[in-house]
Amino acid sequence: MGTIFRAAIFTAIEVEYNAVLAHLATLTKHINQFDGSPYRVGRLPSTRAEIDTDWEIAVVRTGDGQTAATAETQLLILDFKPHVALFVGVAGGRPGKVAHGDIVIASEVAYYESGKDSSPTSQETQFHFRPKVHYPDGTLRKTAEFESFEGKWRDRLPARPNVEVHCAPIASGEKVVASEASALWKGVENQFDKVIAVEMEGHGFHFAQQGLRVPGMVVRGISDLLGDKNATSEEDDDTRQEFASNNVAAFVIEIISNLAADVYLSQEKQSAPSAIVIIAIESSSDQVGHILHMLADLTNDANISLKSVNVGSIILTAETRPTGAALVRSAYMGGLLSELLGKSVTSVSSEVARTGIAKFDLMLEKIESIKDRGEDIDEIVSDLESFILENPAWKSSFMLIRHAALRTKKIDPTPSFSSSRAGRGVRLRRLESLVNEMGISRKQLAYASGVSAQTASRAVLGYPIMHFTAHRILRGLNEIRSRDHMTPVEISGLL
Repeated sequence: MGTIFRAAIFTAIEVEYNAVLAHLATLTKHINQFDGSPYRVGRLPSTRAEIDTDWEIAVVRTGDGQTAATAETQLLILDFKPHVALFVGVAGGRPGKVAHGDIVIASEVAYYESGKDSSPTSQETQFHFRPKVHYPDGTLRKTAEFESFEGKWRDRLPARPNVEVHCAPIASGEKVVASEASALWKGVENQFDKVIAVEMEGHGFHFAQQGLRVPGMVVRGISDLLGDKNATSEEDDDTRQEFASNNVAAFVIEIISNLAADVYLSQEKQSAPSAIVIIAIESSSDQVGHILHMLADLTNDANISLKSVNVGSIILTAETRPTGAALVRSAYMGGLLSELLGKSVTSVSSEVARTGIAKFDLMLEKIESIKDRGEDIDEIVSDLESFILENPAWKSSFMLIRHAALRTKKIDPTPSFSSSRAGRGVRLRRLESLVNEMGISRKQLAYASGVSAQTASRAVLGYPIMHFTAHRILRGLNEIRSRDHMTPVEISGLL
């Protein structure tokens, strides 16, 4: 038996679930340790002859809607610990752009429900979209596009379907959109002119999958077109759902079986030394994604990964850079970690206490002394500010430490740097040249980051923005770069 990799496939309804299971061998029942719910796991051999690799694939029905998709995605990822995750199922298609049975690789998932309602009366509708946009993992998307050109996925079906595979944006919301003439669809179409499909779970899936830092992608089969859903019988609707589900299931199984997991999933671990940090937190398991995001900010490590989680009072085991693990330990010893995470932290164990970097280790000692200094932390705050100015690569992490120290003493955390760094927050001075180099608009940056167009424009022009907003913009920028197969940038590259 060769190397075993794990994939998680999520579906919303039974016909999609059954279509995926039909391609798997040796199905077994597993019980999720977090809530006791059962799920199926099957085997899939790799079709890559040059390596000895098999896949274990867990399949779960989430039920309809974004909230259910988020909850079930988090639960399965935490229990099964997959290397990749995909949401697979049917969707409504845009007439003239797709046909029944076509497949859509979601190049973007645009959540259209967020925005501002400024309607002056109940008869008038003025809804201003503030969309949240998610992008698929770059390697998953490239593999999917390659397999669509190869066309061998059709051989997995009894009759080779005459359908097309598209790679395009899809819209995701809370409502069933049944008519092309509806005010909702007109608004979506106006905002996202390249959208060719609409569904109800992609945003919730991506929210959980990205929070837990597992590569993911949404793939949909077109079961109906906007406007014809209500014009057909229930029997016709069921037949088209089955046809679309069978097509998209076969396509996704072909993607997984041809994924170069031996190269793609091992690159991150080979790139840099790492250390384990174990944190005991009084919180519920549904907050793990948020906590991991906060730890990524604190450790200055976008690739921090979750190794295990025990329920109850959460025992979270994470792998990060040695410097990050040491900083988490020092923040805890200095009484700041609970403030930073917004949760009560009861203990921390780190493989690394000191890094061997003299200036960095000196700051760790000062951070640890904060707890015993009472109100007398002015000298430490001044040292933190000096360290930030001298070491811009660590600015984001030590700004968080500085803010937490001042908040615990009920002091206004507004920065007091020299005039070159004046103003509240962070200035992304190099962002404009990077955006121009990438050829993207400020509006695209706003969509990817989940911020308003005005905030994105301020950031591009170099005005001060809040620290957490800067990190949202960084994540959005890197999502676009991943989609376009470009290397990510760190926050230090924008300052």
